[in-house]
Amino acid sequence: MKILNRLMASAVAIFAVCSPAWAEGLYVEGAIGHTFGNEQKYNSIDFDVDDAVSYGGAVGWNDLLGPFDVELDIYRTERGYDGFSTDLISLSVMANLIYDLPVHLGPVGFYAGAGLGTINVEYDGGASFPAFSDDEWVFGWQALAGARTDFGDSGWSAFGEWRYQDAEDATLAGLEVEYSSHTLLGGVRYTFR
Repeated sequence: MKILNRLMASAVAIFAVCSPAWAEGLYVEGAIGHTFGNEQKYNSIDFDVDDAVSYGGAVGWNDLLGPFDVELDIYRTERGYDGFSTDLISLSVMANLIYDLPVHLGPVGFYAGAGLGTINVEYDGGASFPAFSDDEWVFGWQALAGARTDFGDSGWSAFGEWRYQDAEDATLAGLEVEYSSHTLLGGVRYTFR
């Protein structure tokens, strides 16, 4: 949470001191959503994880590379293990390339993209398994797709998005842990004009 707050505060500070010409096209966005439970492997043994809330934000630039937006995002999820009082926590930092599709349904536009970065995979054993609490930063990637609608010329827009994340195996307390997630998000964006 502290990293997310610092990222967003830094973005706001940068935008506040920028000239309007330089800031044009820059955006900040925040989102919250639902990460669906699935199975995670520990040394090839499957464990079920519960659904959970995911949240985060991004700082980016519209149409920086032709029709592509370029952005940096950070998202956090904390999922419990089914039947255990333990948690799987992830914090991702990704650089994304987003393509605004030339498809519209009235005021709604569609987009798709992918990102590369790093994911901190953490197992919190709580009181049940404290000796196994551990975390590691590993390489990760994501794919995303969504729809967005603008609120006139105000700079504000709202979006809904599906996001899939996957990471290299993390070594936590000597165990190989696979990490992946599917999330549906809803959020708002403000674009500087």
